[in-house]
Amino acid sequence: MLDDNMQGLACGYLYERFSKLPPNEHIQKKLNHTGFKFEPIVNRKRKALGFEVLIDRSKNKQKPEDTSENMVSSSWSFSAGLVKRQLDFIRERYKQIDTQSVFVNLERNNLCDMTLLNEICDTNRFLSSHNIQLVMEITERNHCYSCPEVMKGLLFLKHNNVLMAADDYVWWQDDFRRNEVAAGIYGIVKIENPIQWIKHDINYCVDTRLEVFRATIETMLENRNVKIIIERIENEEEFVLLSGLPVSGFQGYLFGQSDLK
Repeated sequence: MLDDNMQGLACGYLYERFSKLPPNEHIQKKLNHTGFKFEPIVNRKRKALGFEVLIDRSKNKQKPEDTSENMVSSSWSFSAGLVKRQLDFIRERYKQIDTQSVFVNLERNNLCDMTLLNEICDTNRFLSSHNIQLVMEITERNHCYSCPEVMKGLLFLKHNNVLMAADDYVWWQDDFRRNEVAAGIYGIVKIENPIQWIKHDINYCVDTRLEVFRATIETMLENRNVKIIIERIENEEEFVLLSGLPVSGFQGYLFGQSDLK
């Protein structure tokens, strides 16, 4: 049985990663037909602090196994190609982005791709010259286990002044990225709406749930230069309850999507 380090080194993406072959026809076609949208991240006054670049699901209807989201998890070349397309999407529209930050998801299994990491750094420098902060959201999907190349990639981005966010951070139990947060890798931690925490079979009332959440994030914020963003806010009632917490930003269906195309 392989230990965690060997599992990372022997991951299923290595053949695809080092074969030097372009994406196959199906993957390339899928990349070419994947559309994007900007979803706003706002402060308590609903002023836009940034935009996240998301896949626009409204463009076409697909079987679950053929969606872009599913392919991100199953294909190294697709997830890498998707980031490149998103970076191009941002660079083409930078003059329309009248906000502080723009967020892009990055899979952990792409952190060994130095070509992609250098492209991220180049885009970050370009956007910085126009007073826009690129934020790379490192996802919660941990296909690489404890492969050392992941930490090398994280440190490379940090050394090159790329701001990173821990996406979908698990706050109600130990997240596997807790040591990365404690080490200062991330400047932002994004957490799912705690009001919807009931789906995790914790049957507390909303008030109790929010007090547990408040205590957790206050501990997380102690002696750490990190900001908290709450995602998946769906209605006004949730926003009113959450806006009293010590967090920096809010995101979700309630705030719609940007007019930027």
